Amino acid sequence: MRLNVRVGVIGLGWFGELHCDTVRGVPGLELYGISTRNVNRLTTLQQKYSCSIATVDYQELIADKEVDLIVVCTPPENHAEIAIAALQNDKDVFIEKPIAHDLESASSIITASKGSKGKLFVGHILRFNVRFQEAKEMIDGGEIGELLSVATHRQLPAGRTEELLESTSPFISDAIHDINLILWFTSLTSGEVFAQTSSKRKLKNPDLGQIVIKSDSGVLANLRINWHMPDQTPFAVDEFCQVVGTEGSIYIGNQLDAMHLVNKSGLRVPDLFYWPKRKNGPVGALREEYLSIFKCLRHDQDSELTNIGDSFHALAIALAAERSARYNEVVGFNLLQ
Repeated sequence: MRLNVRVGVIGLGWFGELHCDTVRGVPGLELYGISTRNVNRLTTLQQKYSCSIATVDYQELIADKEVDLIVVCTPPENHAEIAIAALQNDKDVFIEKPIAHDLESASSIITASKGSKGKLFVGHILRFNVRFQEAKEMIDGGEIGELLSVATHRQLPAGRTEELLESTSPFISDAIHDINLILWFTSLTSGEVFAQTSSKRKLKNPDLGQIVIKSDSGVLANLRINWHMPDQTPFAVDEFCQVVGTEGSIYIGNQLDAMHLVNKSGLRVPDLFYWPKRKNGPVGALREEYLSIFKCLRHDQDSELTNIGDSFHALAIALAAERSARYNEVVGFNLLQ
């Protein structure tokens, strides 16, 4: 039984920093090292965290025998190179979603994990959000009968997405949240996907998209992604999910349904679910994710919530949606092949 886990975080954008903050607030986890190619950023965060290792060369972090868990928070195209190197060094690895940017890279990571003493985790945070966990229990308990449809939307203010759209697709970076959720809620194994996109700002990737998934079992899913919400939108993420069955339905609203503050600065909606900050660091779903990982590592167990197969299949469907939008065609998928 491991009592402590030393963590090295690779990739120190705003979300990488949030991971560092979260690690520091979880008993049993130690933020041992950090790595980024941005020297100024590295210097700033080393001053903040005073880690044992702060390096521009992530291989140095992977090679250190004191490091137990490598957290990969880089852009998806770098995931495979880093994760495989860490797994080959028998490190445990936690990759922020998506598992990779293409299926070949994702397969390579999974293959490396099978030959490693380290465990592999992929961060699909919705599974650690209490609202979606409650919905999962209701579905599995038969409270809404046989599943018929799932509808979601996921929307971000335009000011937060312009730089992102030059490097990543909303389908791969955002819709994949809801695709993974649908895989968790349903027995989806095969079907068809049709998607369309619209590019308001003419950047490398489109601002808006819609995905329709029809499973061979008859379940219909409709996903909307909008990365061009007005900057005055009062919440960082506007998310909604409706699950309909033959005997009932579940509605999971955006965070405006939880709390809102109105003052002279206008309307503000604080995050109460994913990483709301308290004195000892962020709490919420990201912390629950780390608590789950620590439990798995401490007791040498597999995760009940981090399903590597679903991570791969969510990427497969997201890529199928991209192909559908690109060529304006229906694309079939079979997750059992």
